[in-house]
Amino acid sequence: MNSFDCNCWYGRPPRPPFRYAATPEQLLAQMDRCGVGAAVTYHINQRFGAPAVYDPVALVELQPHPRLLPVRTLMPPQTGELPPPETLLTELRRDEVRAVRAFPNEHRYRLDGLTFGPHLEMLAAHHIPLMITADCLAIGDLLRDHPKLTVIAMSQGPHSLERYLRPMLDRYPNLILETSGLLVEGLIEEYVSRYGAERLVFGSGYPDNAAGGAWLRLQHAEVSEADRQAIAAGNLHRLLTWDGQPLPGIAPSTCDAAEQSSVVREYVEDGRSHTCPMIDMHGHWANFPGAYLPVADEAKMLAAMDRCGVRTIVCSSHEALFGDFTRGNQIMQAAIHRFTGRILGYWAVNPHYEASWKQAPSDYDRANGFIGFKLLPDYHTYPLDGAAYAAVLAHADAHGLCVMIHTWGGSAYNSPQHVERIAQRYPNARLLMGHAGYGDWITSAALARDFPNIYLDLTAVYAAHDFTMLPAGSGTPSALGSSLHVNGVIERFVDIASPKKILLGTDLPWYSPHYAAGAVLFAHLDDEARHDILHRNAEFLITASRVKTDHRKRSQPGVA
Repeated sequence: MNSFDCNCWYGRPPRPPFRYAATPEQLLAQMDRCGVGAAVTYHINQRFGAPAVYDPVALVELQPHPRLLPVRTLMPPQTGELPPPETLLTELRRDEVRAVRAFPNEHRYRLDGLTFGPHLEMLAAHHIPLMITADCLAIGDLLRDHPKLTVIAMSQGPHSLERYLRPMLDRYPNLILETSGLLVEGLIEEYVSRYGAERLVFGSGYPDNAAGGAWLRLQHAEVSEADRQAIAAGNLHRLLTWDGQPLPGIAPSTCDAAEQSSVVREYVEDGRSHTCPMIDMHGHWANFPGAYLPVADEAKMLAAMDRCGVRTIVCSSHEALFGDFTRGNQIMQAAIHRFTGRILGYWAVNPHYEASWKQAPSDYDRANGFIGFKLLPDYHTYPLDGAAYAAVLAHADAHGLCVMIHTWGGSAYNSPQHVERIAQRYPNARLLMGHAGYGDWITSAALARDFPNIYLDLTAVYAAHDFTMLPAGSGTPSALGSSLHVNGVIERFVDIASPKKILLGTDLPWYSPHYAAGAVLFAHLDDEARHDILHRNAEFLITASRVKTDHRKRSQPGVA
């Protein structure tokens, strides 16, 4: 797949990720590792520093590298930070800059006709792409007033924003989506079916997102090869030729990671591995009220697992967590019976109902196919170390069961510090830190290192979480600064806690298994670590939980 990345950066930001490209040369090396042929890129301090300084810096630094194309940063003209439209057009042509990029949140302006009217008219008249990092409602307001603009909406995720985005895509044919934010399984396929492949352009999000995730997701999307190549490179190439000056073709790039690893090569070529399958330790079942999920239907979810090579998934019911806990756990039990060994479960607990938390241990003992409990303190606004969770945690401690806990850095209900307190009280309960204490990376990794019963679940760890991009916010706390750039988190976890303490998770039917696998596969790890994370650690935990599949015997699904 020849790929042309429209969303990546280099340089030294004020709060860097653990792994990033400080120079254009390092960015090119990273692109070669992940099979990316060319990129529209920017210096990170065009976003977080002063564009008046870093726009010229990027032009000079990128000029020797024909595979790397610069952008111009949009700033308000009223402050003297942007020349008149005709001068701007002349400068874009002179500098061979093919796109303009806007960061209204970071630069604190309104991206609208009042501020930029004549400039927006000039961009629209010449079909110059405007790449915007902003929430989709602000982009919709802009397009309502300037519907002829060619807009590339960047990083629209990682949550599903379909109920906002699709009315805009229906109305504005010049609205294009960049793919790094499209983590939700099935979105790429539905966009191609509904709007055509021409409405998507490939972006890696590197190093805000983990390297390789978006690339592997597109590599194995269920679309035609022609559509895949259009998204990967052709559409962006077409959009950037607005001035009539043709761009050079995108030469095929080697994928160095695949050449160095048989496991990576198998996933790149086949989309799955028979020698290194995935076991997903953090899934959900059926529909979620707050978002549209294309593969929430069980047949579609099982098909996605088959395509991605997910051998087993451990789920909790959305209904049990966000609706009626009794009905939801029954739904989960019925699914486990229908797909014995393929689908396992966590018994969901709501701390606000005595009928849930008090009866959960006995309910669990009567159930089949569950490996432990699911706790969702943030969304239930109840602290992890509160009294209503004690009976469940004591039962897990007595029987060596798993407890999948939603965790988030800075939370008043389920921070890494909460996990540390219960790990001390319940040393035999296997505590799975869902989302790995998102954002509080070092604390979480140290806990997994210091406590034998703590594990780090990678669900959502492979993508940045900027909640200013979500019109309705999130049920989790505001993201920490360390949530804006996540590349290198997986390697840091391995360095501190060891690969034996890390688990693959996707939140499926939320996030794509290929996106998650790509983040692990293209991380700087050896194949032994990849095996541990993708399946071996999960096999150990499932075995240790002694899963009961019926009333007569216990078995070990997921390890056969």
